[in-house]
Amino acid sequence: MAMEGTRLRRDVTLPSQPTKWRGEQRRVGRKPQARMLTIARLSQLAAHKLADEARVRADYYKEQLRQLQARQAEIQTTLDAANLSRKRFAKFQAEVNGHFQCPRCWINEATRSRLDPVPGTSGEEIFRCVECHFEISTSA
Repeated sequence: MAMEGTRLRRDVTLPSQPTKWRGEQRRVGRKPQARMLTIARLSQLAAHKLADEARVRADYYKEQLRQLQARQAEIQTTLDAANLSRKRFAKFQAEVNGHFQCPRCWINEATRSRLDPVPGTSGEEIFRCVECHFEISTSA
């Protein structure tokens, strides 16, 4: 019977350290089963790494999608306002109760704001909105 660490043949020795293979003694050269376990373990590690990378990509794309949805909501709001402006134009009155009305406030917000005269240069009349400060100037 051979003892651990002793030479059996010239090119083969028994290991003096315990092996990591579930209590089996390690032999010179790899067993196909041991190699398969190593490949299986490496494959499992690679799959884990790939899954982690996919999770990171998924998080990135979720954030991109959230930003796109927020941008879509902004665009939809702007589009709705643009469509409303055509309807508001149909109801626009340049003068209400003896005062000129601000076209910007009416078209953009559907609010009636007065245009007041402000001093201008000779031969020109300037009117400014009391709310949004939109100005209209005319030549006299």
